[in-house]
Amino acid sequence: MAPFVFFFPYRPVSGVPMLFGRLARRLGARGHHCQAVDYPDGCLAREIAASANVELVPFADGRTVAIRPDALVVMQAILPATMRPELQPAPETRLLFWVLHVMNFVQIVLPLPATRDWQARSPSVQRLANRTVLRSFQREMREYVSALSDHGSLVFMDGSTWQGTAERLEITPRRVFLPVLVEVSDRNPRPARAAAPLRRVGWLGRLDDFKIGILNHAIASSERVADQGGRDIEFVVIGDGPLADRLRQPATPRVRVTRLGTLGGRELDAALDRLDVLLAMGTSALEGGRLGVPTILLDFSYAQIPADYRFRWLVDARDFELGRLIDETLCGEDSARSLGNRFAELERDPEGWSQRTFEYCRTHHSLDSGVDAFLSTASGASYRYGQMNPRLRRKSWVRRGYERARAGWA
Repeated sequence: MAPFVFFFPYRPVSGVPMLFGRLARRLGARGHHCQAVDYPDGCLAREIAASANVELVPFADGRTVAIRPDALVVMQAILPATMRPELQPAPETRLLFWVLHVMNFVQIVLPLPATRDWQARSPSVQRLANRTVLRSFQREMREYVSALSDHGSLVFMDGSTWQGTAERLEITPRRVFLPVLVEVSDRNPRPARAAAPLRRVGWLGRLDDFKIGILNHAIASSERVADQGGRDIEFVVIGDGPLADRLRQPATPRVRVTRLGTLGGRELDAALDRLDVLLAMGTSALEGGRLGVPTILLDFSYAQIPADYRFRWLVDARDFELGRLIDETLCGEDSARSLGNRFAELERDPEGWSQRTFEYCRTHHSLDSGVDAFLSTASGASYRYGQMNPRLRRKSWVRRGYERARAGWA
């Protein structure tokens, strides 16, 4: 049987290897042969440990990983020039790219936060780059992404990633959604809780470039809510990352930040269950939702978060979205007032919000239903590695300059 090959050999912990690992495990349980390419001590490797019909292919820097011709390689969407050079599929190997971030196919010109945000936010700036420094690169990328779409080898996690990709590449790929998937039980596992003042607010996710801003904004908004309402809040941060030193320290004694570091498995579930409410984006939001933890969906930016950013419930998301680049449609209400309103709604009906959050995850992001959608998509994926323009695997002068600048400014 031709294998599904899930490729994610990257050191930072993120939601992608958890997503790939869970999907591989479920496919294996159904009798499909899967391979997971990762460092032996990597997150994906841990996710698939001792799973039936799932084989770990150990990855090592500088060592070629050959992929057999009849396999289907499943990867997060990525610029071809940044694909690991160790990955060597056969020309006949089929590819399936999953767009899990709005900037997956975008070359940032300068790695400065303000410049990245300007390019990411503004269609006019991106169009200008498309017609100047990125002109030849963008022409080849449009052809490449359009070919992936036409061959059924491109899927999007939600509507915002589809729209963002379409706007930035100035193409119209097929709207094929494969939502982020999590294990969801048949019944809400969270015990019923009586209405009570909210005390424990949590964050789950990496402390990284496009996430640290919204996390600090949430802490600052919680400070104002605490001061205005005369309440004490413990803000629990689950996760770690390169920008941990930029984590906001509260300016009021009413808010205390507690860091738990990176957790997994039962330890993570237990920590989430102790929260009154979770604030998160991406797969992390579903980690709480699947356990019935009332979850506020956060969005991201590469620059300062607007003071009128609106906090919204996960259940209010559209087209499977799990956070998107902040624009004017996500603003319009003072952030502290918006967060205070969400807290007040939860305090009035904690059991109801728990059940609504759980049902949303079960309906839209259940692994059981998602496996069927994946198999249907995979059967139609026909783009082969040998069709890729070899020039796209070589780094352009813009990419080389970007990497040199990023290394120099790190």
